[in-house]
Amino acid sequence: MKNKPSNVNNQWKEEAADTWQNDNYSHEEEVPEKLQREDSATTQLRNAINETKATASKEKKKGNFKADGVLLLEFPKAAIYEDYTCMLNQTNIGHNNNKFYIIQVTENKKNSFTCFTRWGRVGEEGQHNLDNHKDVEQAIKAFKKKFKDKTKNDWDKRDNFTAHPGKYTMIDIEEDDEEEEADAVDGGKQLAKKSAFSGDCSLNYRTQLMIMIIFSEDMFTKQMSIMNLDIKKMPLGKLSKVQIAKGLEVLLDIEAAIKNNEPRHVLMDLSSKFYTHCPHDFGRMVPPVLDTDSIIQQKKEVMMTLGDIELTQSLQKDKVCCRLVHREC
Repeated sequence: MKNKPSNVNNQWKEEAADTWQNDNYSHEEEVPEKLQREDSATTQLRNAINETKATASKEKKKGNFKADGVLLLEFPKAAIYEDYTCMLNQTNIGHNNNKFYIIQVTENKKNSFTCFTRWGRVGEEGQHNLDNHKDVEQAIKAFKKKFKDKTKNDWDKRDNFTAHPGKYTMIDIEEDDEEEEADAVDGGKQLAKKSAFSGDCSLNYRTQLMIMIIFSEDMFTKQMSIMNLDIKKMPLGKLSKVQIAKGLEVLLDIEAAIKNNEPRHVLMDLSSKFYTHCPHDFGRMVPPVLDTDSIIQQKKEVMMTLGDIELTQSLQKDKVCCRLVHREC
């Protein structure tokens, strides 16, 4: 008699036992309907992830980059030079590492350039350094050297970035489009002039409450805080679609590892990888290992919510228009 598979679900162990009665058993074992549904959902999600990554690779990133807030305290008019800016992150649960590294080249005034770096624990301001130069080429040279030292990758080949053990990983951050924000606000003002309404709302109270929840500016942020997500590094619309897709991809890998009863060090490494792709603020605590189905499902729900970038961005940018809904309903 053959040994039973070790990963057979409890709900159908008896059926599996009948399947493996003797060596001459010839017909195929039927896969439980529940597992078929789960496999189908996982396949669909992986396909969506691959499509998102493929689409993102064809799109050109907008050049609306912003100087780090700490640098602006020193040079209020500092602006990113071309596209020389990056956010790096590294989490290693075994060593209790959960740290970021920012590198930027900025033009502060005429013939004044800085290779700015800031680093520290995720969720903290950390330390920073200003390497000032009169020649922009020297500032760029310093930037590229620092990027190479921290990631083991060449800046000029960053489109084919490869993560290395013990090194930082580059995080793809969405920059706010100031012009779009201005358009949204101006558009809202124009709409307000035309659509201002001060009467009573005629909708059912439950419907009013639902609309208020949908357009709540604090609800999303509070929910992310409950999940220990680093709001400062992953506020609404900041983490790019492809970065969210990478996080979901790791969660699917963790889910598969749990089902296959992989050893704990595998789950620890995969959890570190997830936190690297999607920065979390755990203070000085050791980042927890993602080792249960319930926490994986919870994380997946949050990441898929974050994935709806277009909707969440519009809700935040059109705040004036959002408020009109309450008055016009």
